Amino acid sequence: MKKYLIILLLTITFAILFALGIYIYQNNTANIKQNENVKLANYENQTNTIEFIATSTGEVKITPNATVIYQTKYTQCGHIIENKSTVEEDMVNLNENELKEKYNEYQIKKFDDKEIILYKEEKGLCKEHYVLRNYNGYIAIYNLEANGKENLVEVTSIVTNYLPEIDIERLDIGIRVNGKQELNATLEDYE
Repeated sequence: MKKYLIILLLTITFAILFALGIYIYQNNTANIKQNENVKLANYENQTNTIEFIATSTGEVKITPNATVIYQTKYTQCGHIIENKSTVEEDMVNLNENELKEKYNEYQIKKFDDKEIILYKEEKGLCKEHYVLRNYNGYIAIYNLEANGKENLVEVTSIVTNYLPEIDIERLDIGIRVNGKQELNATLEDYE
């Protein structure tokens, strides 16, 4: 009987401690939520009273690490050649109007502190027009000008003696290619 009494007392004690633990847990979580709500309300009140002050919205100027893209459209062939470079020293801190004055042969397509695009049109052909010819048994690369004149650029190490007769005839007449990619692809075909 004593044993049953001890077990009964332990069970009642355990039940009381369990109920007390649940009560304390619920009380703590309610306090934590209430503290969070108070903090949130205080934060919202603070942000509502903050005045936003506008900073200087001065004009956009070119930074030293900006990129300049020079675009040139050639009217005879219609190609647009782009040259990218870092900003030149005399461009740093110029605004759009100052840049227009200094580079009046260009149109400004884009202007911000990180990138400038300058555009102009020129008559004639771009420098991306080539003619391949047979030159003393080797394939030579000529640059084609607007007036039809050809300027020797390079004599390659590709020997023409071993090419098929039709390719030699085409090289004797001159094979026209446009752009460096097409030039390289054509030369690779003959290697």
